[in-house]
Amino acid sequence: MSFVVGASKGIEFSSLGLDPVLLHIGPLALRWYSLAYLVGIVLGWLYLVRLADASDAPLKRDDADALVTWATIGIVA
Repeated sequence: MSFVVGASKGIEFSSLGLDPVLLHIGPLALRWYSLAYLVGIVLGWLYLVRLADASDAPLKRDDADALVTWATIGIVA
């Protein structure tokens, strides 16, 4: 029963000994999770462009770029 109680607590980030900030640039701090967002957006955009370049794709390249742009704005907002 103690295992279930311990599992519900989760892993604390500070217990791993990692700094949540990857890089400090003046007053700007680049955190690890923001890097994950950037990588996800770029990889998703590259995959979408590859799909849009197919001859039978219902989506054009310009539409794919616009979709990624608006999705990025939605993520930030």
